Amino acid sequence: MHHQAGPAVIPHGQDKARSMSKRLKRTLIFIAKVLLAGILLGYVISKVHWSDYYLVVNGQRLLVRGFASTILHADPYFLTGAFVCFLVPMLIISLRWRYLLKVQGIVVPLWEIVKVTFLGTFFNYVIPGNVSGDLVKAYYIAKGTRKTIAVMVSVFVDRAIGLLEFTLLPVGMIIAIYFSRSYQPGKLTLPAIITAAALVGVSSGLAIMISSRFRSLLKLDRILARLPLKRHLIIAAKAGNLYSRRPGVLAKAAVISLAGQVVFISAIMLCGFTLGLKIPWYHFFLYIPLIYIVAAVPASPGGLGVAEAFYITFFTSKVVSASEVLAMALAARLIPMICSLPGIIVALRGPKIPSVEQIEAELAQ
Repeated sequence: MHHQAGPAVIPHGQDKARSMSKRLKRTLIFIAKVLLAGILLGYVISKVHWSDYYLVVNGQRLLVRGFASTILHADPYFLTGAFVCFLVPMLIISLRWRYLLKVQGIVVPLWEIVKVTFLGTFFNYVIPGNVSGDLVKAYYIAKGTRKTIAVMVSVFVDRAIGLLEFTLLPVGMIIAIYFSRSYQPGKLTLPAIITAAALVGVSSGLAIMISSRFRSLLKLDRILARLPLKRHLIIAAKAGNLYSRRPGVLAKAAVISLAGQVVFISAIMLCGFTLGLKIPWYHFFLYIPLIYIVAAVPASPGGLGVAEAFYITFFTSKVVSASEVLAMALAARLIPMICSLPGIIVALRGPKIPSVEQIEAELAQ
């Protein structure tokens, strides 16, 4: 008589060792990210003058503002406008995610989504680390539904649509600048490379998640069927397919996303106006999406150092110093951080936020 083998039981000691190994790995990765952030911040600081200084151009001495002088001469009216414009995208993002959740049959009150969005933004900006804001958002919403995997898929699709829109904005600007009088050979090379890489990466990831045809073309379904978490992956694929069957939903989400991103970029443009920086408006719509696409790669905590380095790379010019650009980058980081502070209230009044291991374990069930 043949007996069916039961599920393999992992000894307690072995399970504990694996847990410690994972924790050590996470710690080492986090340390590496912090070191990279430190190196990049060191590079940024080396480019900056803290006090005003003179620069000789064509035999003439020109006074160039340092970092401190740039901050002290901030315009309070533009600053207020920047605060408002940073708050609006959080509400728009909440609306987009709620719309995508509805497709999965998950109905959550808009106010709950707004609160969770503030909480996720707080984690991204104020306490960046191993626990991402997206993971926290998924955890909170999944607590109220059995469709945990569908929630995770909606978070991925939500983020992918946002990144895809952020990629398409520079495409339009590169084409417009190329055919305009302001085009300078070589200036668009790096933006074009980043845009092309991001467009391929984000489009492929989104297509894999929502298109069964694309997965079949790449024979990914066969691979998924052999993986340890195949049941979860198959459910995720089915949840993703719901979006491909409703292209109108994706189109509407894209329009919502575009509105939010235009306001977000305008907020950073207002940061530039606040500090009196002479930067053409179209540079913001070309470079800001690229900066935040690169910063979205988890190479450092919260993109710290990465974003600032690319701000200086893209925006420093003959009329705008690295010191002034760093002041703008600092404003673009600090103002959203302040706007996300209501997330503290959500964290304190809501359920205790567990460790990243506990979150991943619950979401994997």
